[in-house]
Amino acid sequence: MTTDETMTELRDLSVDAQQPDHVYIALPDGVAVSRDQGASWRRLELGVPRRFVKTIRVDRTRAGRVLAGAEQALLVSEDAGASWRVVARGDLFTDLAQSPQEPQWWLATLQRGGLMESRDGGRTWRRVDGVPGDCTLYNAAFDPLEAGRLAVAAWGAGVLVSEDGGRTWSARNQGLPSARVWRVAFDPGRRGRLFAALLEEAVFVSDDAGRRWRRDGVEGSMVYDLVFVPRARPAATREEAFRDRLRRVVEHYAHPADPSATGYQHVAAKLCLRRDLEWASRRLIELLEEPHGDMFWMFQATAVAFLGRETLSADAQAALRRAWKSYHPFRGDTENHWLLYYTSLYLMSQLWPDLPADAWFNGKDSRTNHREADRWIRRWMETTLDDGQGEYDSTHYMGLYLLSMSYLAEWAADTEMRQRARMMLEWLMADYAAENLNGLHVGAHARADDRSVLEKWRAVSSDFGWLLFGLGYPLPGYSYPLFYYAVSAGLAARG
Repeated sequence: MTTDETMTELRDLSVDAQQPDHVYIALPDGVAVSRDQGASWRRLELGVPRRFVKTIRVDRTRAGRVLAGAEQALLVSEDAGASWRVVARGDLFTDLAQSPQEPQWWLATLQRGGLMESRDGGRTWRRVDGVPGDCTLYNAAFDPLEAGRLAVAAWGAGVLVSEDGGRTWSARNQGLPSARVWRVAFDPGRRGRLFAALLEEAVFVSDDAGRRWRRDGVEGSMVYDLVFVPRARPAATREEAFRDRLRRVVEHYAHPADPSATGYQHVAAKLCLRRDLEWASRRLIELLEEPHGDMFWMFQATAVAFLGRETLSADAQAALRRAWKSYHPFRGDTENHWLLYYTSLYLMSQLWPDLPADAWFNGKDSRTNHREADRWIRRWMETTLDDGQGEYDSTHYMGLYLLSMSYLAEWAADTEMRQRARMMLEWLMADYAAENLNGLHVGAHARADDRSVLEKWRAVSSDFGWLLFGLGYPLPGYSYPLFYYAVSAGLAARG
């Protein structure tokens, strides 16, 4: 028991897979959230006049992204419930489902109005043809073992199934005593097995996706939901848990919330996972038409260059090379700027070892660039170990030092440089590990902004505490230093 008399009659519940401490509940008068596993609750303001909320789901690929099905409106929050916007209108949204194969694909059932779908992560919605709009739909289900197979529980129409992603539908009610179906669910452990709960009848099961049914138990019941409890698995090793967190970060960037506003990080994620490679090459060429960001552009372009060595198109490779000649990035004026600059220059001159001086933005040939970058990086390592860092224990810039060393540890051709970078990674991680409290960076810091001083968790260091040690929880959406560390760590693709 976690809620009190002020939050009764829960309609639905959803846990944020990226931040398991965060739990959202749908209520007859709105939405509430707990950020401490149910120990305390806070109501969220939806900004709509009719606040009855029937269903709620957290996007499993994006921390803090929540969809709520209410009376007359379907709402989305991108910031863990701090603000909401209406993305669709309808009588009453009764259920929400997210595709296990395509996280951008969502289904929403309505009390009146049929079935709606979104193919862009819930930003826009359309009515699905072939599903009746004059009867109550209680839920929709994706088959986790058969992409494109869907089922809908329709009061009065029974079980509706589509085998082609919702283009065509058929009623599959042979063996059911009535069409008063409250819930359908596919068995994630057995292909083709579908369950249906009928009002005051029983739970029925089909082994051929609804073509034939038989009673399975719970006679005379009113079953409101069907949930499959996974079999207990051996506890993950620390290495397995770390790899899983790496994958979650990369998968998040591989599915951008707004496909029309993608950047180098989304290209890098696709290249890391070897997905949508034609798109990645096309988008990279578009981005390289107007490079900007100085050393912050350099480290992103470097990651893309190394991740796409074998998969970027010839045109994309040529555009990348031209950019390193025509765009003149500023070296920066602080310690993290210089490390990003010289790490990127070191690796790109290694990737293109024989280019003449006129092929580089700074008028120096590949060998000169590589030699100068190598000298600066080694001097920084020695100074850091002997005297410490100028930007010591920074709550934000810590991530830029870690990703720089990860780049060198993964991609440097020189074995000594790789080893030095790995040792520096361990040194930086050990320094942080001794100065955190359950993932929060404590103690004195260089260059911490006002917000992270007041809210210790809201810093890039929290991202790394979660990723490296499984402590605390990450920032909503993950920071870009964490992402570039993840793709350069190499485990996300190889695991």
